Amino acid sequence: VLLPITAGGSFVFSAWVRVNEAYRGRGISAVLGGFDAIADWTADPLSFNQWQRVWVTANLPADAREISCFITADAGIGDVVQSASWCLERGNRPTGYGFSL
Repeated sequence: VLLPITAGGSFVFSAWVRVNEAYRGRGISAVLGGFDAIADWTADPLSFNQWQRVWVTANLPADAREISCFITADAGIGDVVQSASWCLERGNRPTGYGFSL
């Protein structure tokens, strides 16, 4: 998703993911596209059928006016990952209360 923002600064994007038991991939991550991550927490690809929170933080330049948030999976054809409760917030750690800009 591509979202407009009023200014750069510290942002954290988080989401809940659930890995299907047939998943054979190696990793699932939250990404703030185009910006280097300061910290992140990835999913355990072997924790099948359990909801896990993935998140990433980044500092955007002051003149940034949009931010791209997505989830990436190193997976094969047919591997299934569900996601829910996507959350973008200002700050360095996720609180998880929706889009709080």
